[in-house]
Amino acid sequence: MPRKYLILPLLLLVAACVPDQIVEKPNNLIKEEQFVEVLCDIHLADAVLSNQRLHDKNLTDTSASYYNYIYIKHSITRYQFNQSLKYYSADPENFDKMYRDVVSRMEKLANKLNSN
Repeated sequence: MPRKYLILPLLLLVAACVPDQIVEKPNNLIKEEQFVEVLCDIHLADAVLSNQRLHDKNLTDTSASYYNYIYIKHSITRYQFNQSLKYYSADPENFDKMYRDVVSRMEKLANKLNSN
């Protein structure tokens, strides 16, 4: 095998061995339970926007207006959300657990809405 074909796998191997970057816990970290609630609201807002865009191509609402409402509802800032997202996503196992909770809540809401 030519040497040039060995370089990419070797670089990928070296990159995989580099330790994960440690993300410091922000001072204004949103607690996990509240963060899950915020994620649920964000996914609901995205679903509403997607549905509206299907029916109205000239829709002027943006996700930013929905997200700003969510930040106000939960008494957080966009910066606080972004810092918390960065912190929680640095721990994939815990972040996966949090997202399983989000999915579970979304499924419960869908079942509730479908039963009415």
